[in-house]
Amino acid sequence: MTVFQFPDVTIIHCDRCGEDRDGELLVPTDVYGICSDKQDFDDDCHYVCWDCLTDNEENDYHETNPPTKLSDYARGDLHCRMGKPHLPGQSKEYDHAYGARYIKEQMDDAKLEPLNKFHEELLGL
Repeated sequence: MTVFQFPDVTIIHCDRCGEDRDGELLVPTDVYGICSDKQDFDDDCHYVCWDCLTDNEENDYHETNPPTKLSDYARGDLHCRMGKPHLPGQSKEYDHAYGARYIKEQMDDAKLEPLNKFHEELLGL
């Protein structure tokens, strides 16, 4: 089955594994830089999730995008968004950001709970 993908489509699938990874996909310019003339990866894929990158592509990505030093606040927020466990012994800024993100996600889930139950009833689950 061929799936045509366009930038304005809200759900985009990884060309390699077929998983729905909307917003978490890399394109050749992400890996090789904006000055690269590569339109697709070597296997003719265009949208690729991080898990499907080859070792060479991952190395090219790190050369093109050197890591930046995140503040403790940004690191705490990022770790929570990624689902990583809270790291003990961090700064107050890390703890505050992690806690704030966690609370926000819990509140968002609570808002969607009635809608999820409604969908489950419709689907007979």
